[in-house]
Amino acid sequence: MSSGEKRAFALNCKKQGGKKSYYDLFYLINSKSTVDWKALIEEFHVLHPNKSFNNSCQYLMKNILDTLVGIKSEHNPQFQSYQELMRADVLFERSLPKEGYRKIKKIQSISEDLQDHGLGYLSSRLEINYLKALGLGEVDEKHLISIHNKAKNSLKMLRQINEHHSLYELLQHRLTIKGGVFSENEKKKLDDLVLSELSLMTLGLRKSFESQSVHLLFQSYYFTNIGNNKLALKIFKELNDLFENNKKFWGYPPIDYLSTLEGILNSLRSINGHSEIPYYLNKLNLLDNSDYPEHFCRSVKLNYINYRLVFLLKNQNLNESIEYIDIVNNEIIDSIPFVSASLQCELLLNISLTYFQANDLKKSYNYISQIFFNTKPNYSITTFKTAKFIALIIIYERKQLDYLEYELRAFKRAINNKIKLTKLEKLVLKVLLADPDSNSVPKNQSLWKFILPKMENIEKDKFETKSLKYFDFIAWIKSHFGVDSIAC
Repeated sequence: MSSGEKRAFALNCKKQGGKKSYYDLFYLINSKSTVDWKALIEEFHVLHPNKSFNNSCQYLMKNILDTLVGIKSEHNPQFQSYQELMRADVLFERSLPKEGYRKIKKIQSISEDLQDHGLGYLSSRLEINYLKALGLGEVDEKHLISIHNKAKNSLKMLRQINEHHSLYELLQHRLTIKGGVFSENEKKKLDDLVLSELSLMTLGLRKSFESQSVHLLFQSYYFTNIGNNKLALKIFKELNDLFENNKKFWGYPPIDYLSTLEGILNSLRSINGHSEIPYYLNKLNLLDNSDYPEHFCRSVKLNYINYRLVFLLKNQNLNESIEYIDIVNNEIIDSIPFVSASLQCELLLNISLTYFQANDLKKSYNYISQIFFNTKPNYSITTFKTAKFIALIIIYERKQLDYLEYELRAFKRAINNKIKLTKLEKLVLKVLLADPDSNSVPKNQSLWKFILPKMENIEKDKFETKSLKYFDFIAWIKSHFGVDSIAC
């Protein structure tokens, strides 16, 4: 909880008289950086020997949620409207139909403005119930039919938008399970989703903000995964324009807009468009607003730090990168447990790569090893798998060959033919096992003749080069074979 949310919670508690065990429990938890539950229970029973700890926990959770819902309602018209819908229902129950009807008409106006078709259907249904209570014989038939048609159109829009979301989520699921697209054949297996998604855009939903945003998300995600980063970036920029021209649809907090900026920055990294990164970093920085919840602001801050490091790395500003890490280190430590595993992984990876390029291999390994301590291994995620390969390379560079052998065996057991490795990843493993640093020049020359054609094929393959946005594995391989001194 942010400091503002804690103040709001405290004010709500003060409205209730008497000594409150749940508030004392909140104070005990809030006063500690880490919670020892056994000690906490003992402290609680010293203050309230006759109170149940579990009941106080449940009541504390209820009051915190009530406070957070109240705060969100103040900022989110959609939340307010759903509460107004419930109030209208209560007014109808208590025989105050005119007051309830006025609320219904106001809700319907808001639902149209926000393109909230779920709210539109519920308000239409409640209006019909109100007319039924008056007696349908008193209602003009055309008016009744118009309300029915409005409700029917809301359901139709909801169904079509749900189908759009379903296709996008199916695409995400397929690519997550497979770890991405690595060949034209795998790309063709997505054709059914791509064609179905395009056909939805011919059903009259183009004017709906939600349908347009999901369509652009689908397209950008698809093109990112098939390696067409330039087209993905173009679509992400269209999505950014859509959000900036429709700020009333951002939501509270604007999670979808944050995802859009992440997508743009990620695409810029993939196509080496780092000159544009500062422009979108400024947009990202504007989302670090004290009006938004603390958890959202933490995510914004760490995304900003992450892509600021990407920008500095792309421009080879190693000294500035290290100075920047020193400045924001405390902020990273405070915030990293509260953000998604994927953002944690990417940020730690970029910090590790900064020290790797600065040849501080100890610090580089310390940061990258935190990825595997803090999260459950998931090698179907490209960032996590890349981090594992970087970790193996750092171990090799530190000449810890026995440990490297152990880690390679453990990695092979973990993937166990369930995770498909790219040709580039297989080549990196071959190089690590071959240990070129310990070989004679003739042996490396022979090995290079075997590696060179494979590497040339990889460099031409758009599906294979996706991993290079994080680290230039090809340049690393070449550096260990003294390419300049080897006759190619």
